[in-house]
Amino acid sequence: MTQRWDTPSRVLLVFTQRGGSTYLAHCLDSHPDIGCERGEPLCRDHVWMQAFPRARPEQLLDLALNRPGYKVTVARVTHRAVRQVPITYLQSLDGIIHLHRENIVRIIVSAMINAKGWRVTHTYEPLPLQQFYIDPRVLLSECHRYLGNVRRTRKWLGRKPGVPFLKIGYEGIVGGEGQESSEIPEPAGRKVCEFLGVEYRPLTCDLKRTNPEPLHKLIENWREVRAALLGTPFEKWIHS
Repeated sequence: MTQRWDTPSRVLLVFTQRGGSTYLAHCLDSHPDIGCERGEPLCRDHVWMQAFPRARPEQLLDLALNRPGYKVTVARVTHRAVRQVPITYLQSLDGIIHLHRENIVRIIVSAMINAKGWRVTHTYEPLPLQQFYIDPRVLLSECHRYLGNVRRTRKWLGRKPGVPFLKIGYEGIVGGEGQESSEIPEPAGRKVCEFLGVEYRPLTCDLKRTNPEPLHKLIENWREVRAALLGTPFEKWIHS
């Protein structure tokens, strides 16, 4: 029988959109000692934000994190939203997990597809190949904006002494860019469990990637996009 706790350890999962946080949240929630909020308490579309429109960020996070019955509770917060949280509140937490994805081009392409409503956000069934037109100018602009946002957040998080901090990569929890996985690879899973102070168990998820294809198959105007990426900081992800 799994032991139950009245006062869980409280951890934030800081992430960017389309960076694998939903996959990680499902994996964490599959562990019997971890309760992970799959929604985003500080997102304006979240039920708590709508129910308590005047609540402060730390009050909404308390709603997500104060869940008895688990050894650890985890709430998801975006890079942008975490900067709204008071420093004193962050320093009261038991840990922060920073999930990052190296391949910025994949993040922005996925976000652009999602913003247009061309694909479902998440799925439990594999989706057929579908090509999309991506505006190269918008792609480059969004890549630069995203990079700046990530740098600001990393610098901001770096000023939080005394809070246990774990940085993990998307590529590490899915087994590599372009891979389909239903379980976090054991080395990464053990690292996460050790950080959270729980016994290791396989961390699993049934979600499927919505855009697993290589970029040259996913983007119908790939030659145009590729030419725009050449000579930029994002060129290295052309062949992802």
